Amino acid sequence: MSILVDVAEAVVAHLNEPPLGFTAQRTYLPAFKLEELEELHVTVAPISQTISQATRDSQYFDCVVHVAVQQKVAPQVLAQMDVLVALVETVIDRLRGQRLPALPDAVPAAISHEVAFSDEHLDKFRVFSSLVSATYRVRR
Repeated sequence: MSILVDVAEAVVAHLNEPPLGFTAQRTYLPAFKLEELEELHVTVAPISQTISQATRDSQYFDCVVHVAVQQKVAPQVLAQMDVLVALVETVIDRLRGQRLPALPDAVPAAISHEVAFSDEHLDKFRVFSSLVSATYRVRR
């Protein structure tokens, strides 16, 4: 398997154990029918990798994965929205500064949460969609 896919699989395993109240799944496209989003979906997608020279005979692979949290909501019900925002923060806390037990060579390099929620998805579809980007560095 590729390093990027290995990192994504390890992130899924790390999010699922110990349980956080959901089951994360790996996908390449976190797109669902509206009726499927009645239930919470947490997906991990391998996004990109940047390779740079570490030494003469090894490289750094900076692997970026996206963790998407999606669920149909009633946007005017603040308590429902607040629970999902808190869940995303729990995901960030699980990933922040921790090595992945399934891939201990992957060192956490960065986490960004630029899309706290998509206002377009919320307005058009009544779907809470949040995106966390996590970068892990693997030396090979």
